[in-house]
Amino acid sequence: MHTESVRLVGAIIVVVFSIPIATGQQPGSSTEASLPTVNVVALKTPPMIMTRPPRVVYPPLAHGVEGWVRVECMVSPKGRIESVRVVASEPAGVFDQAAIDAMSYARFKPCKSCEPRLMVQRIIFDPG
Repeated sequence: MHTESVRLVGAIIVVVFSIPIATGQQPGSSTEASLPTVNVVALKTPPMIMTRPPRVVYPPLAHGVEGWVRVECMVSPKGRIESVRVVASEPAGVFDQAAIDAMSYARFKPCKSCEPRLMVQRIIFDPG
């Protein structure tokens, strides 16, 4: 396997690999030169740097309850949260709105992309 090319496309780094594949041959019976190759594209997104963390407020009706919420957020190129959606939570529904409010407060370092970026965040609620 060897790297064919590396390109920066917006905020995504695209790496193309050539991988030889065997088709119906016995292991070790052929050379790499005689095998067909497949181009595999691997996408690597530069890390998002949080400049203002979520402001988590524990819901008063959930006194003594612990749980978590996993949210998907669209982050604009300017680092602002455009939308927040709950993907999963435990216990279901108890902390959802608090997690949405918390992530709406978060900010990220602006990136050189012209498209919003998707990020997933897990927020843990611990009464202790």
